[in-house]
Amino acid sequence: MKLSEMQNNPEVETEGVWQNYGGGLRVKIARMSNPKYEEYLREQTKPHMRRLRSGNLENDVIEEITQKAMARYILLNWEGLKDENDQEIPYSEKKAFELLSDPKYKDFYRDISDMSQDRSLFRSQALEELAKY
Repeated sequence: MKLSEMQNNPEVETEGVWQNYGGGLRVKIARMSNPKYEEYLREQTKPHMRRLRSGNLENDVIEEITQKAMARYILLNWEGLKDENDQEIPYSEKKAFELLSDPKYKDFYRDISDMSQDRSLFRSQALEELAKY
């Protein structure tokens, strides 16, 4: 393996990359470990640090913080998401949070989380290959 094949693209890790989700839906996702996401988590968990360290912070508080962070810094856009009347649902951070936090869409939440942690999506070589198509 060439060293260049292992290079990540820091800009894309934060700005996101388009991925086909299926059923005509495309999502633009950033890497889970991007600096904006991590900083937001640090800021939001700071008021809860004592309870977090002692293990007394409720899971729902942690989940809500994570879901808000993902809506703001991981799931950055979508194309092709439609409601039951076949009407396009425009992307917004608010709508992204609604979907990521709704138990009915827990698989969508997990899929977005998994994609954002797939380091191969954010490698320079992989992006160059995608650009050819």
